[in-house]
Amino acid sequence: MTDTLTNIGTVVSVSAAVPATFDQAGYEALSFSEVTGVATIGEFGPVYEIINHVDLKDGITQKAHGALNYGDPALQYRIVEADAGQGIIETALTTRATISLKVQRASGLIEYAQTLVTSAPTSEGSSSATYMKSSNLALTSSIVKVAA
Repeated sequence: MTDTLTNIGTVVSVSAAVPATFDQAGYEALSFSEVTGVATIGEFGPVYEIINHVDLKDGITQKAHGALNYGDPALQYRIVEADAGQGIIETALTTRATISLKVQRASGLIEYAQTLVTSAPTSEGSSSATYMKSSNLALTSSIVKVAA
């Protein structure tokens, strides 16, 4: 087995529900719908804001962890008008609802999180392009990882 993993085989799914508990059991109790035609998912994961303070006495910048952001990835996908997963994303955007996200890697690793959908523009159209949408997600919870 190689330790080089590709993104081929990754499946992105969503649920209109939120889990009763924010752990593996809570997420596994939900019903997820695959988002058909996903081409890319942007990077996500914990990133701390850095708080800086410079003391006048020594001029050295002091640093501390600030607010934690789990990411704002763009999810780009081919538009399939009757797709259940894409419908959940559209409804979440319209209603401003929090939904559950599931990303299953080809290795079997699963990542769960809560997210808002903050925008969903369609791509510019041309005769040589696929009809695409780019939904911007805003993760609002920690990421629960379930090993393969």
